[in-house]
Order: sequence, then structure tokens, then C-alpha cells
Amino acid sequence: MKKFTFFELIFAILGPSRDDAVSTIPKPISVDLTVMHWQIFPNDIDKEKFGEYILNPEMQKFTTEDFERIVKEEKFKIIEIKEYIGKKYSDVVEGIIKKYSSDYYIPGIEFWRWNLENYNKAPANFKDSNDYLFLGSLIRDGEGHWDIIGLTEGEGEFGLNLFWFGSENTWGETDRVVLIQR
Repeated sequence: MKKFTFFELIFAILGPSRDDAVSTIPKPISVDLTVMHWQIFPNDIDKEKFGEYILNPEMQKFTTEDFERIVKEEKFKIIEIKEYIGKKYSDVVEGIIKKYSSDYYIPGIEFWRWNLENYNKAPANFKDSNDYLFLGSLIRDGEGHWDIIGLTEGEGEFGLNLFWFGSENTWGETDRVVLIQR
């Protein structure tokens, strides 16, 4: 039986079929989050680009050991932003990046993955009924939509959550942002 990589498994979950997902894993797009045009993502829908994903270049230097230290030393921050409830994800993300990126790293798929794979070492804060969003990465799902990745705890493990960046989707009461101290 073939052993699948982490990304092959993720894209199998996201894709229209497991075979399609495993054969279409693209290279990541590395983009400075402070210069991204967040307003284009809700309308940028293309099924042919399934699996595209964006990484925050600042997060590429972090290792497993770094994430363990960050959690142990509580160098992460969780933000509940009530004033954004009901606002479009594109507006929320743009506002968070502008407000927090000079003092915090904006983690994405790297820290999200570490938490998925290390449930017992993950912050206790993540183990409630809220949705923890990792804004440093976007991923294109099988329908061609851009999604924010997130974690939600359930029955002793984290579930993969995707929050469609669609124009009608809005920030919810249980949405939280994960940041890492600089």
C-alpha cells in the first residue's frame, strides 16, 4: 500500500476524488502577506487550479523544534476579535495583517500542520469549541475556491476546517486568529 505524504492526504480530503488530489499537488506560492490584495480572493474561483496554496515566506524558517518551543514558552497569541463578527473574511484578514504583522508572525499551514500532528503537545487553548484560523496560508479547494485553514477540536483530536474566502462568508463568533510573537 502506498504511503501518502501529508499534502497528498490533505488534497485527497479537499479534492473531487482521491486519485485526482494525489496527482495534482502544485508547488506553493510564497507571498509577503503585507502586499497581498486580499479583496481578489473571494471572486478568484478556478477549479483547474485545485490544490494551489499560498505560504507566508516568514514562516518557512520555523522547524518542529521551534513550534515545540513556541508552545512550551507560550509565545503564541490567540485573538478573539468581536468587532469583526459579520464582516467579510477578506476585510478581516486584511485588517489583521495590517494591525498585527509588525509585532507577530502570521502562521499558516506550517504551524497548523504541527498542531494536527502533535495533538498532545498542542496548546490547551486550541482544545475547546472555537475555530482557530491560521491566516498565513490559503489553499484552493476542489471547487476552485480559496480557503483559510483552521483547526477545531473534537473527540480528542483536531479536525481540519476550511473557511471559504467567498464574498458572502463572514467572520463568526467562534473564529479566532493564531499569531506567533516576533
